[in-house]
Amino acid sequence: MSRFDLWFTREMEEAIQSDRKVCTSRREQHGTPGDVFTVRTVDYQIVDVLRVELAEIATLFYRLEGFDSPQEFRDFWVRIYGEPFSGWDMAYVHFFVRGET
Repeated sequence: MSRFDLWFTREMEEAIQSDRKVCTSRREQHGTPGDVFTVRTVDYQIVDVLRVELAEIATLFYRLEGFDSPQEFRDFWVRIYGEPFSGWDMAYVHFFVRGET
């Protein structure tokens, strides 16, 4: 187990703290199962990491990402990365739980 930093917007921090967000997708892998990151003084542990096409993430995991629709996830991705959403692009979905297991 190792600790690492993972940046979130304020709205995503709030979604994590309210347990609406239990995974985060990134272009690159950040951490492996067992690794721990902190959000607002609370530790979260990575339990799994999957490499998946963005289109699948938007369709299958948008609620676990803390969004109400696939389009909301796509719009947020564009806002964060500043480029058009390409469903064919690959990303890493990091699933996490509160605390250390």
